[in-house]
Amino acid sequence: MSQNWRQSLIWVLRVNIIFLIIDIVLLPILTAFYNVDVLTAVRNGYLSTMLFVESGVIFLVGGVIAMSSSIFFSKIKEHFFHSEERWSAEKQKKSEQKVNLYILVGVLMFLESLIMALVIF
Repeated sequence: MSQNWRQSLIWVLRVNIIFLIIDIVLLPILTAFYNVDVLTAVRNGYLSTMLFVESGVIFLVGGVIAMSSSIFFSKIKEHFFHSEERWSAEKQKKSEQKVNLYILVGVLMFLESLIMALVIF
């Protein structure tokens, strides 16, 4: 069980680091596009705002993943798309486990955005 938690934690940290790297790479590009200084963009809250928006997007993606395996959407797929795939509690449990990781990433990024906003102001 500890190995599973360790792998989950490593996945969450990797995704968080990837988003931070993307934000840091986009910072000079956006500052060149808007013709402002990098420090000005950081002081205006670029990183905290981007992390806040990204955490919201991650929460939305997690919600869509959770809803896609629900009974309601399984019935929609079955009736409208004539899918032979049936709903199962096992599939829903697996998708809920995936969603837990997305929730952890979203919470971590939200907390980082709050910390960055507090440090800047």
